[in-house]
Amino acid sequence: MLRRRISYWMLAGFAVVMVLLLMLDDPTAKQALLAEMQAVQESQRMVSLFPELSDLTQVYGLEVLDVASAQAILLMRDDQGLWYAPSINSGTGDIAADSINQQLADDAALSIQLMAARQWYDATPDNFENFGLTPEPAYRVRFIARDTTGTSYAPVILEVGDANPDNVAYYVWPQDDSRIYLIQRPLVDPLLSMLTDNILMTPTPAEPSPDYDMAPAP
Repeated sequence: MLRRRISYWMLAGFAVVMVLLLMLDDPTAKQALLAEMQAVQESQRMVSLFPELSDLTQVYGLEVLDVASAQAILLMRDDQGLWYAPSINSGTGDIAADSINQQLADDAALSIQLMAARQWYDATPDNFENFGLTPEPAYRVRFIARDTTGTSYAPVILEVGDANPDNVAYYVWPQDDSRIYLIQRPLVDPLLSMLTDNILMTPTPAEPSPDYDMAPAP
């Protein structure tokens, strides 16, 4: 019970920090709060999944797929750093940045930047089954990012399985990783919300895009 109570306090703390980060307009203040959160992670022996990401703008391509329904959304950043939805077939055009809820998209990118865990499990067949990752995960997230020098990484795929018994975290497996991570909901929900919140400022039919080419830019 004590361990569970501690986890709830940690979850509440993460939620508060996420809200503050998303509300801050001052880049200096946001970076200071981020540094404070990273110090807390280190003190609590948390493992950052993507330590090479120091700024949410490094993430420039993001796709979220509901595996069961095949509902998906794909966003990319344009030359000005704004999110837009690229065309995935010849019958439709790109959805321009002014039709995308930029704040919700940045919230999702920030979730990837801050994604960390203090519990993990071996990526074994039994654990894949127990945590809802096989035969298929509930969600699949793909993203592409650049390092601080501008070099692009290969696309990263995150498979999201069940919520844990307390419903305060999800089991997440980065493909090809040897671990399955227990990631608190405030660091996953902004990604999944891309499928349910009004990410599009104007109504536009959604189409799944599992085959869209997210290869790193040359």
